[in-house]
Amino acid sequence: NNNNNNNNNMLMRRMRPKDEAVIVFANRIASDVHVMDALMEYGQRQCRIKVKKAASSGSSGSSSNSGSDKRTKGKGTKKSSSSTSPFETYYDYSNKISYLHDHQVLAIRRGVDQKALKLTFENMDYDGRLDRIIHRALLSSSANNNNNNN
Repeated sequence: NNNNNNNNNMLMRRMRPKDEAVIVFANRIASDVHVMDALMEYGQRQCRIKVKKAASSGSSGSSSNSGSDKRTKGKGTKKSSSSTSPFETYYDYSNKISYLHDHQVLAIRRGVDQKALKLTFENMDYDGRLDRIIHRALLSSSANNNNNNN
């Protein structure tokens, strides 16, 4: 435990003050249940994943299987020809997080682990809603903590 504190102190000494402030703020957000609940709910409704074929992946073909159409609710069609990779279905895939099925999550994670796929998250926060959600949740949490201390 003492070694961990020494390592953390050494890391903090090498950081710029701005980086330290970001870490403190991120830790406060991550440790607050109200904020995390609000972020999880927002992510379920608004965030998308985008999966692409990794640059180092062996095969050169790509499948255009986007599950982004709302009418299909994320249900894509598999490529009918013989696949050279078990991840070919996800070489060009985009979908809302809430539409993903368990088997898709597992396949995508396996593809990322094997460096066949590259996963990115797209936040559809075009008008600053996410900032307002975090701000409200932090204010609410602070108010609750102050009421509990009195």
